[in-house]
Amino acid sequence: MSTQTYFENITPQLRSVFCHSIVEPIIHQKISYTYRFLVINEGSCAVTINNSVQVCGKGDVIFLRPRTVYSTEFYPEKFSCYNIVFNFFGNPTRNPTIAEPLTVFFHSREIEGNMIPKENLFCENLYFIDIPAFNDSFVISGMPDTEKQAEKLYSLYKSSIRTNRMRQNAELLKFIINITEYINDAGQYYKTDIVKRIIEYIDEHCEENITCSSIAKQFSYHRSYVNRIVHNYTGYSLHTYITRQKVNRATQLLLESDLPLTEIAHKLSFYDSSHFSKVYQEYTGMKPSDIRKNSGKLFIC
Repeated sequence: MSTQTYFENITPQLRSVFCHSIVEPIIHQKISYTYRFLVINEGSCAVTINNSVQVCGKGDVIFLRPRTVYSTEFYPEKFSCYNIVFNFFGNPTRNPTIAEPLTVFFHSREIEGNMIPKENLFCENLYFIDIPAFNDSFVISGMPDTEKQAEKLYSLYKSSIRTNRMRQNAELLKFIINITEYINDAGQYYKTDIVKRIIEYIDEHCEENITCSSIAKQFSYHRSYVNRIVHNYTGYSLHTYITRQKVNRATQLLLESDLPLTEIAHKLSFYDSSHFSKVYQEYTGMKPSDIRKNSGKLFIC
């Protein structure tokens, strides 16, 4: 059951910040006990939330709500991210189930098997009336200075200066406000009918041979205009957004089907399997064939 509240009344409290590093290709399946921001500052990974796969890279922010079941697949390169654990309300009575130690809350439990999530450890689920974007987990890309903001929070958390608790929470509030404003600004573009239809068209037709020019022609707009409004919403150029969607779809096919690489390349309108592998590695840091080799290496943490 969720508690209804207004986002404008939040008094966020930082619970922990740590820098998480991965140096080998592994898959993690997890369930989040708390509210968290994951800010990627090096490398890339594939994140699956609600059966939707997205390739995330440097500067991307992943927001997780309590009870979110998700998985992350790390590629064989150095990867690191800041893990920011927090409450939206500092008053402990707003989250009566939260207890020490903090490390319990970022460790996940096996969903199927001998271990199940412990109900008494979940943070209270809040339902925001005025900012509904935070009522779901999400990934945002293109927001400026995310790594710098996360690094500052990390430094404040590690410092022993007595007044740092106040500075931590003030900096956390600033970070949340910046994210909220970025989402709202992007939403202004998304609410316009044209950009909504363009984004939906790309998502629905990513398996076809769509190009910047063909999309501009499809909607009878100049290519530079389409590129601009897509960039304003997604943080990526039109070409990059198209390619990322193809890579995301390729990841799904690699993990969920036995289709040969040549067939996946053809299905997603790449020139050939060599071109597909080159693009996929450029965007993820991992060859498509390696995804399948490591897909069986499942780690719960």
